[in-house]
Amino acid sequence: MPKLRRLGALTALGLLGLRIGDEGARAIAKLSGLTSLTLSGNQIGDEGARAIATLSGLTSLNLSVNQIGEEGACALLDAWVDAASRESLETLDLRGNSDLGAILPPELLDTGDAQAILAAYRRFRRKTGLRPLNEAKLLVVGEEASGKTSLIRFLAHDQPRDPSEVKTSGIRTYEKIETQDWSPDASGIRLNVWDFGGQEIMRGTHRFFLTERSLYLLVLENRRADDLQKVHEWLKTISTRGKGSPVIIVINKCDLPYVRNDDEAGLRDRYPNIVEFVRTSCNPDDESRAGIAALRRLIATTIADGGRLEHVTKPTPESWLRVKDQVRSLASAQSILTLREFEDICAAGANADDSVTDPNEQRALLRLLHDLGTVVAHGFDREAPAVRRDVTLLDPNWLTEAIYPVLDKAAANPTPGEFSRPDLAAWLDPGIYPPERHEFILDRMMDPDIGLAAPLPAVDGKRYLVPRALLASAPFYENWPADSIRFRYKYELLPDALFPRFIVEAHHELADPPTRWQTGAVLKIEGCPVLVTADRPARTIDVQVNGRAGSGREALAIVRRHLNTVHAQFPETAPKARVPLPDQPEIDVSYEHLRTLEQDEGADYAYRPEGAARKYTVRELLEGVRLTHDGWQEFSRPEAPSGPTQTTTETPPP
Repeated sequence: MPKLRRLGALTALGLLGLRIGDEGARAIAKLSGLTSLTLSGNQIGDEGARAIATLSGLTSLNLSVNQIGEEGACALLDAWVDAASRESLETLDLRGNSDLGAILPPELLDTGDAQAILAAYRRFRRKTGLRPLNEAKLLVVGEEASGKTSLIRFLAHDQPRDPSEVKTSGIRTYEKIETQDWSPDASGIRLNVWDFGGQEIMRGTHRFFLTERSLYLLVLENRRADDLQKVHEWLKTISTRGKGSPVIIVINKCDLPYVRNDDEAGLRDRYPNIVEFVRTSCNPDDESRAGIAALRRLIATTIADGGRLEHVTKPTPESWLRVKDQVRSLASAQSILTLREFEDICAAGANADDSVTDPNEQRALLRLLHDLGTVVAHGFDREAPAVRRDVTLLDPNWLTEAIYPVLDKAAANPTPGEFSRPDLAAWLDPGIYPPERHEFILDRMMDPDIGLAAPLPAVDGKRYLVPRALLASAPFYENWPADSIRFRYKYELLPDALFPRFIVEAHHELADPPTRWQTGAVLKIEGCPVLVTADRPARTIDVQVNGRAGSGREALAIVRRHLNTVHAQFPETAPKARVPLPDQPEIDVSYEHLRTLEQDEGADYAYRPEGAARKYTVRELLEGVRLTHDGWQEFSRPEAPSGPTQTTTETPPP
């Protein structure tokens, strides 16, 4: 790369997917003036990483999706952790390289928080004062009334089901369940079990607590044969949010004749993280006890399998484990922990080696405890609002038990789906939820990861919308004109929470007077009325824009932008963009296929879609559904800064 030698004044460089390899990395390492460097997807290995480590002036470094192993990663981290200028590095991205779990827990490396990564590495590289974690997180999920709580009690305490057991309305946690008697493979590993209530209305909050590097039990009810779509929904959600975490499918309540008809072989092929199918009952008889014993052995064996949950036995600093144990002990006495209290626990070690005083290391530790399920933490986000940075939850049920009555009671309000701050004060027990915590609860409900609520324009600024509590049926609205601009998304699965999440995302666009329900909303964008509706059985969302009143093309682009934001929160849904035929809207064609036809055959290419009454040109079908006339950019994008100080090369978006 000889031309790079003439770019001595360069401060920022981005080369994505160009396969420059180690040779290219060595050439780039000569550009000593660089402060920002992105070399994602370039087949850079350990030698190239060592070369890049000499660039001491970097504030941002992205080496994701390369071939860097432990040797190269250690060279980078050693260079920065010991450098006088180490505090200048703000972001460091090493995701998508070789397995670097022997250096640091992947949760820390995946953060991109360079200072937290370096502080943790400083502690881990000492190689002294380390011992295995020997704890695993078991997440028990499934539909309502599948017997999850009874199953957990039988597993943990050898207690058969209690017919008077009340359903779990939020999340229950059971800590430090010993497994040494479950199997010889258990090796003293303890389980922290999370029992997720099955109510559909709470899924929006549950998604927030589904983590990677956990073992999942998906509990299905033997007596139900009509929930196959729900099985796929759960498995796709676990695969997406659990990032390959192992899942054991437990078919519970097998004391009656078997009625399920699951394609177990097909499910294994589609979801390779499935460990096994197990059948259980929770009755006080020998057959039930034998089934529970088999499940215990399988859980212990799965955790001990180093290829699935290897972090369980990886060395962890004893100082971090000391903090973890002290934080957990507080959970029995209080539901929330302030960030200041957490910092005091970190600093209160018996000696210098046992204390964690570096704020960057504290942030790294807090993130790891969050991923392990010890706490539900928000303090590691330096950009978060102060109300969130200052609170760390010990008990996740504290939050879900606050949200549930809001969803329930807002549905019964005179204006369904709306509530005020005074409502919140009336609905929540002040002994458990004092007024000074209401701001935090509202903040969490409006957090993009949860997306349950949105602020409404009001004189006092204290009214909120919770779309999950809207009426299920559509109110009256004007018929949409037949010549509306139409667009459609089809999904592999369409969770009930997705469309309410869209209403939260697009709440600024809601029409006045409001017309909205659980599966539909009328918006007003760029002067255009817009109708957006979801059909859950058909797994589709339709957009109809009345473009006569304004800029219909731009209005559709804004709706699609909102939907794309929501899709990022639900990657398991696998949305596909479709274009309905203008005079046969029940028939649609692939938007991406139309773009390909335009590129390969031209805009005037005519063809008859399957089931259509006539031929259509590509131009006719694409007209109105894209922002630009050339068809290659759906939305305007900011141009890269120009001038001699920055060069960026990117692969064009699909």
